[in-house]
Amino acid sequence: MLKIIKFRYILIYCIFPFVLASKATARDVKQNYQRVICLAPSLTEFLYEFNLGDKIVGVTRFCEFPEQARSKPSIGGLLDPNFEMIYRLNPDLILYNEGATSHKKRFEQMHFNTLETKSTSINGILDCISTLGEIFDKVQKAKILSSKIRAQIMTIKLKTKNLPKPTVMVTYWRELGMGKIAEAYIAGNDTFFNDLINICGGKNVYQEEKRIVSPIISAEGILQMNPDVIIEIKGTLHQSGYTVKNALSDWNNLNGLKAYKNNNIFILHSQYIGIPGPRIGLTIRDIARCLHPAVNWNE
Repeated sequence: MLKIIKFRYILIYCIFPFVLASKATARDVKQNYQRVICLAPSLTEFLYEFNLGDKIVGVTRFCEFPEQARSKPSIGGLLDPNFEMIYRLNPDLILYNEGATSHKKRFEQMHFNTLETKSTSINGILDCISTLGEIFDKVQKAKILSSKIRAQIMTIKLKTKNLPKPTVMVTYWRELGMGKIAEAYIAGNDTFFNDLINICGGKNVYQEEKRIVSPIISAEGILQMNPDVIIEIKGTLHQSGYTVKNALSDWNNLNGLKAYKNNNIFILHSQYIGIPGPRIGLTIRDIARCLHPAVNWNE
């Protein structure tokens, strides 16, 4: 039995902002919303993709794209929202993901309309795009974006369908700069990263029967899993004070891993990495390149 120190559902803003729903549904019928607060970078990016940036009156501190989003008032984070700021901004709609469910009652007590989304699957992301398109009367733009993402997925699948499937461990978070790996949050079997691994022609090394979003695995557990490829999602590396070299050197204490021996540990640090928004196709492409470097991805 795989040794797992502990696990809990976590929200990491670069991943599950993270994070859109298998069936996102609005509490209210379509309205002409003019003052929207987005509690996830992915939702902020979707609204800008639909040319609705002027409707956004508040975002989280993690909403950094596009550049215009940085000038919007910050309401803190999804786990620590500034309710006083939210009240002052007087939104007519608050968009949030599943991780903010505990705040829903508070928002309703403040008499704000809300829409909850998730990010547990690619289908969920596509459903959310459709829902937002309907709510904001951007159905055509939503269809175009969904078609683009589906085409990106199909391209990757076609290029990898006949290739060997390496076992893959995706890590979301761990302590950087320790000179070793003590434990790490990894992608479980109930997250959209599980979908991405499959799309890219790999197999999630986490194959436990119980559905888990993000188990925390010890160094001993990682050695036992011994994946062919390790991918670290570090979209906020630029804020950490550490470099890719620093992050890679932490793996030296696990030099018995196949991924270590074969130089198959990758630090993906582009700021779009892991955000389940309009740029999800870029994340899929980057993961595919890690799993199958021999493929000509420029064709």
